[in-house]
Amino acid sequence: MVVKSVNSPTVCQKIRETHPDLLLVHGTSIVKPEIINNVNLGLNLHWGLSPYYRGAACTEWALLNWDIYNIGVTIHKLASEIDGGDIVAQARIDAQPDDTIHSINMKLTYFGTELVTKIINRIECGHQINFAKQDLSLGYLNIKKQFGKYLVKQTEFIDKNGVIKTILKNPSRTKKLPIITLKD
Repeated sequence: MVVKSVNSPTVCQKIRETHPDLLLVHGTSIVKPEIINNVNLGLNLHWGLSPYYRGAACTEWALLNWDIYNIGVTIHKLASEIDGGDIVAQARIDAQPDDTIHSINMKLTYFGTELVTKIINRIECGHQINFAKQDLSLGYLNIKKQFGKYLVKQTEFIDKNGVIKTILKNPSRTKKLPIITLKD
């Protein structure tokens, strides 16, 4: 089924009919309560370490801030706040000098998929899934319309000129901010 919106009437109807155990989204708009309330668990795979980087283009924003050690992925509950739901697990990537924004985002997808697989396995085995509430005052919400032509040009410059290598040598923040890891 192909739809223009995750919140389309077709999706709402299908969710009401099937009442799935798990709804997993990635890179979508805010999911409306009428969908969230008809699934046992709704999760988002978010390219960003929430609450520090929420919303759109989180990898790009971290690079623009020269905050290379705080690029990661967050698996969180769907909520009405953008990337503001309770966190299940997070993973941080180790950027390499030859990385690009695309390669970093592919690493985020890989680690996010690994986390989701572990979460699903735990649910299937009947284990408790723990959630940590976010303090949204600790970070930034970046909305798509903030990321205009000027910022696109800056991130293209970072990508095409090997600036990630320079950022790794002289990051703005060397401290790795706290994240929620999946306990074994």
